[in-house]
Amino acid sequence: MVLGFNEGGINITLAKTAYSPGDVVKGSITVNLKNSKFGKELRLDVYGEREDDQYQLKENRRYILRQMIAGEQMYCDGDVFPFSFKIPANIKRKKMNGVHLRPFKHYTGEKPSKWFVQASLDMPLTFDLNHRIGIKIKQ
Repeated sequence: MVLGFNEGGINITLAKTAYSPGDVVKGSITVNLKNSKFGKELRLDVYGEREDDQYQLKENRRYILRQMIAGEQMYCDGDVFPFSFKIPANIKRKKMNGVHLRPFKHYTGEKPSKWFVQASLDMPLTFDLNHRIGIKIKQ
């Protein structure tokens, strides 16, 4: 049995949305649930996508961070999970899987990348809860 929609949600809050390489990003994830639920993992992803990727394919994502915020536990309405991470100082030259990451020019040099912070709460027998917000990484 898979539970339906409207189970609740999660919300990301950031101190600001524009950053420079080397900045520390601080924020929190707030859980909003109708009832307490068991979750497998609360995860934070930070990645860039090509601007012209109309289908938002995962293979066109370039991750700079994938971090587990909390593990298997009961998640309750109003739970708040703070987080922080540092944007790599060498993000303009950083390589992942042989691909250069640049905040405003993708590795092909064609179109800018958009950067996102996404939180995901993995819950069994129901849809995962996700929230994504855009951030700017200045050159």
